Amino acid sequence: MGAYPRLWVKQINPADFYSNYLRTYVERDVRLIKNITNLDLFQRFIMLLAGRVGQLFNQFSLGAELGLDNKTINSWMTLLEASFIAFRLKPYYTNFRKRVIQTPKVYFYDVGLLSFLLGIRS
Repeated sequence: MGAYPRLWVKQINPADFYSNYLRTYVERDVRLIKNITNLDLFQRFIMLLAGRVGQLFNQFSLGAELGLDNKTINSWMTLLEASFIAFRLKPYYTNFRKRVIQTPKVYFYDVGLLSFLLGIRS
């Protein structure tokens, strides 16, 4: 179900809640923060990112699948991080240089939203 309090307090169906949440986030909030012209492409980016949760953040691969450049992918990922939808987790090594150089992994803050994006209903 995820961790949004409204889901638990109001006993809302998670599929309905996350569908409306995603639509509101993409249509209203994203446009306020950054002027993204192709919202369908941005929504596909979020869904592709959900499919790669726990994996290394490979902006080149995402860009190739969506037909976008790396600068746009980084910009959109920064937008998701700023709005607390997803985040990049950097690896921990005792060697500081390795920590800076190694590729981070992608995770979502809310498991309910991630499950909705992946089509997991139970």
